[in-house]
Amino acid sequence: NTQYLIKYEVADLAENNAPEQYRRIIVKDTMPPSIQPSSFETTVLVDYKSIANPDARSLTSVKDFLVNGFSAVDANNFDLPENLGWVVDFQKTDASGIVIPGTTYVPGEIFPATRNGDGPGYKITIKVSDSSGNVSQPVIRYLKIGDFTPPTLTMMGKSEIHDFFRFGKNTTTPPVPNTHTDEITGLEHDATGFGGGAHRMMLAEYNFTDPGVYAEDENADWALSKGYPDLNGNGVGEGFATVRKSDRVDMDTCSEGAGLIHVYSFMEDVPPKTIKYWQDLMEGGAYGYISSAKVPDVKGEDPTVSGAGFDFNSSNKTTDFTNFDMTQITIEYRVKDHWDNYSAIATRLVYFYESRQFGNYAFYATPITDAANLPFEDYDNNGSTGNPSLSGARKDTDGDGVSDFWEFALGTDPEKVGVPGAVDKYTPNFSTPSTFQNADLSISNLYDSLSRMNASGRLTYMRGIGDFNATIGL
Repeated sequence: NTQYLIKYEVADLAENNAPEQYRRIIVKDTMPPSIQPSSFETTVLVDYKSIANPDARSLTSVKDFLVNGFSAVDANNFDLPENLGWVVDFQKTDASGIVIPGTTYVPGEIFPATRNGDGPGYKITIKVSDSSGNVSQPVIRYLKIGDFTPPTLTMMGKSEIHDFFRFGKNTTTPPVPNTHTDEITGLEHDATGFGGGAHRMMLAEYNFTDPGVYAEDENADWALSKGYPDLNGNGVGEGFATVRKSDRVDMDTCSEGAGLIHVYSFMEDVPPKTIKYWQDLMEGGAYGYISSAKVPDVKGEDPTVSGAGFDFNSSNKTTDFTNFDMTQITIEYRVKDHWDNYSAIATRLVYFYESRQFGNYAFYATPITDAANLPFEDYDNNGSTGNPSLSGARKDTDGDGVSDFWEFALGTDPEKVGVPGAVDKYTPNFSTPSTFQNADLSISNLYDSLSRMNASGRLTYMRGIGDFNATIGL
């Protein structure tokens, strides 16, 4: 500002002086500067992990980023552009775009929670002031600090599984010979009579249980702070909630929204059939699918066939010998996070081999080699046979669709069937994230829970309870 002092004085002819009078004139800048933005985006997206241009962890860096490319001029050119001061104000908005009073920028925090469903993000009011205190008209921008990294899916257990069809428990007259001493328990069970001590009756009705996958998103989704577990111990929260879809498009597009792992499965038949279709046939005793594919290393039960998978002595054989048919099932998984980033589709191949069923009597026949010339898992051997034990992730004792591993981990009863989603102690609801957020899945509690599983003695051989692919359940 510039000030001028004007003095007024007068005298008469007798040299009498009038009292002096003064007037102060202040010449000041009252015209505000103006912002002259070049073309700019109204809404700016920044990755919450960004550490340069801007550093999302620094309020100053984000402010500088938002005014980059803008220029400002003083109306009277009293101030040089570089002497003008920028004022950048941050306020959060709600889903309707209304400002939330008292809010400001939170460094490094994702906001809003979703890309499109939770409002425009931060409302940014940008002004410039001159040395006289004049403030320009505002320029409004919006800022979203988001997650732009797709989540990842990790297979629990093997990505390729070889398994038997398993039928109902024995309920009527067994075949002849009708008993066999179980190698593990020492008890005599109804059996096929094949020797070697590795053929045993099933302990329970069995449906194939998918070991599943888990999702991670570097803690943007499934954050530890929101109660999600970190069972593999890498410092990143995990999501386990799954929804099964009968249409592949629903899996591909994650039709039920973010945070849920979408699962689609089909047989190699044309048209594809879901695992549910196949299970319904099995449970109804109407299994009739015959695959054209044969597995070279599993030729059948007949020892006269070159390369037969079984090795038993001829005195035990019956007259009912057929080749095994093999069916391939593909399971696909996909998940998206709340910023609409899609994971790659994870794929598991499952090969099913038809086992014999004699008049409502089923047996689980081992040892036998799969297509890779490796032994099938025993249903439950506690490490006594030398073959791998069927993992708790695929063993579903009560047949409710939830594996024994998760029943033990979540504290439900693996031997009783409940209603999925109901408030009971029998069957946890896998289709909601809260099932895992509300459970005590700390390492100490998980170890204690899993130690009650069959074959729990093998827990001591794990590389670490946090390593999924090394646990007894997976």
